[in-house]
Amino acid sequence: TLSVSLTLPVEPSGLPGPALDLIRSTVAGGVKIAVINIMAMDYGTGTSNLGNIAIQSAEGTIEQLGTVYPSKPRAHLYGMLGITPMIGRNDDGTVFTLSDARQVATYALQKGIGRLSFWALQRDQPGVNIETSSGTQEAKFAYCQALAAAAKSSRLIHQALAGTAC
Repeated sequence: TLSVSLTLPVEPSGLPGPALDLIRSTVAGGVKIAVINIMAMDYGTGTSNLGNIAIQSAEGTIEQLGTVYPSKPRAHLYGMLGITPMIGRNDDGTVFTLSDARQVATYALQKGIGRLSFWALQRDQPGVNIETSSGTQEAKFAYCQALAAAAKSSRLIHQALAGTAC
């Protein structure tokens, strides 16, 4: 069977209007969405505590999904949610730290988040170029290892682990 996943931008308060509209129209068209994957990144220059912001974004998204799927239990909505932060230095200069990664992994385990991943595996190494590194001095696969604890949950798919030494 076909599994449909939507990867969408997110703001600290949840999905922007056009993203929520896309979900509503997709559902209205009879499509069963398996995962709503939020891109928890690039919140804007000066933003700090990106782990907290990612969790706040996830909670806002859950509230919005409750209006799309009013008959679904909250646990089911958490299981439909994916969270994908950009590890290390983001495009806007903010930094998603290892502490943020651990915080989001703990949240994912506690809530039964359906998918936890990160952008992007080739960036999970030290360096200054954010195309080929995290833009930090964190060790190779440090972020993968910080998020790996969440992969031990049977409900959680941590795609970044597939085929890596992490």
